Amino acid sequence: MINKNFKIITENNIKILYKKRKKNLDNKVAQKIEQIWNNFLIEKKLLLFNGSLLNFVKLKKNKNKTIIYGEFIDYKTFIAHRESSNLGLNIHLVSVSGITIIREKNKKYIVFAKRKNVTQYKDYFETVPSGDIEEETNLQNKTNKTIDYKQQIIKEFEQETKLPKKTISSINTLGIVFDKKEKNYDVCCVMDINSTKKQFKKAIKNSKEYYSVKFVEENKLEDFIKSNYSFLVPTSIGIVKLYILKTLKK
Repeated sequence: MINKNFKIITENNIKILYKKRKKNLDNKVAQKIEQIWNNFLIEKKLLLFNGSLLNFVKLKKNKNKTIIYGEFIDYKTFIAHRESSNLGLNIHLVSVSGITIIREKNKKYIVFAKRKNVTQYKDYFETVPSGDIEEETNLQNKTNKTIDYKQQIIKEFEQETKLPKKTISSINTLGIVFDKKEKNYDVCCVMDINSTKKQFKKAIKNSKEYYSVKFVEENKLEDFIKSNYSFLVPTSIGIVKLYILKTLKK
């Protein structure tokens, strides 16, 4: 499988730790960020909430575990970084992505859907779900500064598919994929769910995140990737490769 747009960082167990937010930015930089953010909202005609995102700081690997260290930043700071690289903000987001599996009539299907209402890879196919790591979701872990990335991906699943948490029967870590284009890191998981294709498709019709759902048989995954490579989010291609390596080619 071609991998020019992504890189598999690790297949180990993963832990994410976060630090306190950085001190206030230089006044000139802060003013520039505010200007870019306001112009972005007007130009794109979007109503976006200035939430929090996890920015990559460093990564440590050993034989049994990979630890990602991050710090939370404002969403508008990320947008300013993307719109104006000369600000020198050095941002690389840490997010979560998953593969959702539906079992039906002795077959396993992987769910893909096209993205909408997003600022990256709009109308591209991706595996479901995906999302940013939010500070609000991890406030309960202030003492040990640990990110519960599985809880975050469950939250994304509920928001994006409109199916309840109880639909998920299992969730397991796959690894970390690096998007070479966007320079972002994704912690990836695989989820089995108790749903039929029909139930899933009906629920996701109410989603603000996705449209055009496809259910790809497990044994046809590589063919699907090859024929849709230019229209797939790079991280999703990496997740599929991880899934094939760890599940189908043991």
